[in-house]
Amino acid sequence: MKGKSIAMQAPVYSAEVFKALCTTLGVILMKDGTAISGRDGDILMNYDMDDRGLWLRRSGIGLLDWTPVCDLECSPGSPDPLSAPALPFPFTARQLAAFMLHGWGWLLCERFASEDGGLDVEAVRLLLGADLDAKAREAIAEAWEVRADAQQHVGEPYPENDASQEVWRKSMVRWLLAPLGDLPIQRRIPAARAQEEAIMTTLRSLGYDPLVLPMAPSGRSSPAKKAAKQQLRYSDAVMRKAWQRLLNDGRIKYT
Repeated sequence: MKGKSIAMQAPVYSAEVFKALCTTLGVILMKDGTAISGRDGDILMNYDMDDRGLWLRRSGIGLLDWTPVCDLECSPGSPDPLSAPALPFPFTARQLAAFMLHGWGWLLCERFASEDGGLDVEAVRLLLGADLDAKAREAIAEAWEVRADAQQHVGEPYPENDASQEVWRKSMVRWLLAPLGDLPIQRRIPAARAQEEAIMTTLRSLGYDPLVLPMAPSGRSSPAKKAAKQQLRYSDAVMRKAWQRLLNDGRIKYT
């Protein structure tokens, strides 16, 4: 009950606030600290917008045809990515932070990110310094704050490869979009678990069923293991240990 009370008190932001944030993508920041209008970098052309939220227009480009709902656990009663908005209106800072993790929303993340990954306060001042932009400033600052909080629990991004990044992003989205009252005290994903999840994801992407892997020829490495290792670029030791853990746990099996 306490979590629900906190969730109801979270600030919410309007479609106009989101439009103000997107407008900053068409501005070039000069070295002398001035801001000038540049080539339109608006992401709104990739969405339809109504009173309920922002709706993705499919581009056929896998990396961009994404919304945060795509990364939620698939289970009975879970939201359908085809019928859920990429960002609802009104939206919370947590929803905005999730939106900026991938897809077209990543452009907003790049716009306001400093070199160390934090919020670029100077960019916020230059781009959203007007009195009318007060709520936009608040929204982007709150989004960075909840993102940092999520990383405290999930861990820092995994630099190894795309599969590891996907595991991290899904964990971030699920943390950010979970009801506040349902958040566990600690949810950091150990490196070993991240490696295992990356292997499972890669096996499926390569067309293998983890529970029906082909036996390795006598004296040779498993073709599935070899293909996943090449894709992930893991060292021999990391791959051997992670593979053995998956076998021991029954998450992968040979037939």
